[in-house]
Amino acid sequence: MPPPDAASALLSAVRDDDPDALCRAAADGPLRHGDAAWTRVAATVVDPPTGTTALHVAAAVGGRCLRLLLSAPDSAAVVGVTDARDQTPLHVAAFTPSPSGVAAASSSGWA
Repeated sequence: MPPPDAASALLSAVRDDDPDALCRAAADGPLRHGDAAWTRVAATVVDPPTGTTALHVAAAVGGRCLRLLLSAPDSAAVVGVTDARDQTPLHVAAFTPSPSGVAAASSSGWA
């Protein structure tokens, strides 16, 4: 689990749908679209009591950060991760008002 300040920075970045902030918060070094390290970032728990990962939050927002997190070649490895309510990121995307999360998930091969 990352230090609380790192998890908080990831959470803020995905909530704000700010890919630049996400890159800064996630970086062990410069990360680009398609880097395998995005899988680790996507699986990072940003809210320990609920088990919510960065990918869950990005799926709820459905924007540029979601596409960035899904750009990792092995992003399918974290798609099935569930939170404390047994919801996957796809469940979260399906129950948000914006259809963009489901569209991004579908185009990435989730559904």
